[in-house]
Amino acid sequence: MNGDDLTYLHRYFKSLTTLDLTGVVLHGGTFLCSKHKNFYDYADNELAGHTLHIGALREVVLPESIENVVVSSFADIDFGECSDRSEFTRMSGAFGGTLESITVPAGNKHYSSYNGMLFDKSLTTLLKCPLAHPSEVLFPPTLKAINANAFRECSKITEITIPEGVTVVGEKAFYECDSLRSLSFPSTIATIDDDAFAHSYNLTTLACAATKPIAININRSSSVEKCTLKVKADCEKDYAAAPYWSEFRRIVTL
Repeated sequence: MNGDDLTYLHRYFKSLTTLDLTGVVLHGGTFLCSKHKNFYDYADNELAGHTLHIGALREVVLPESIENVVVSSFADIDFGECSDRSEFTRMSGAFGGTLESITVPAGNKHYSSYNGMLFDKSLTTLLKCPLAHPSEVLFPPTLKAINANAFRECSKITEITIPEGVTVVGEKAFYECDSLRSLSFPSTIATIDDDAFAHSYNLTTLACAATKPIAININRSSSVEKCTLKVKADCEKDYAAAPYWSEFRRIVTL
């Protein structure tokens, strides 16, 4: 498959919902994204920004040959005729706003999938949850880290419980998750990067099982005024005195 093939898919398959790329080899080139009216360059065996902004894709099976997937990045986007927010998302990764599920063949040397989400090969780092992933989120027991922007702008997810063993949550990992009501961090969490859950305005319960408050920096607005913070017994005073955590008006025990 080359750039002309990708352009053809973008232009003529506007109702496409499922795309199985098993066995496909993607040769580097340039394609025209019909949704954003721009040309995009990509390398051999790469899913660059906007590669799969095709039709109304809900399910995609990636090629075994894929070596690089652009999961989160920013780019200048000509919004053109786009009217649905999911189609002019600020994220310009390979996956479009209607995608619900990503599957990676077992033979791929770089990536894996689990519960319709994209992971590194060892299933230790969650790279990307598709924007239209259904509400229920399941994690593999091997998980150690959640990538920056991993759940950013996921519109259907209402509750996320990060499992024990996870130590790192990346920048803006849960940014602008419109339906997210409950978010729980495990006792093993050591790093929560900037704006991890900023702009998720419907968040009403945030739980953190870490015995000591994690240093956290929320530069953008969040819903701390209406959000209940749940912490372990005897940790309430520490959280009430810690930067950012002290902004929660209601702190209770788990």
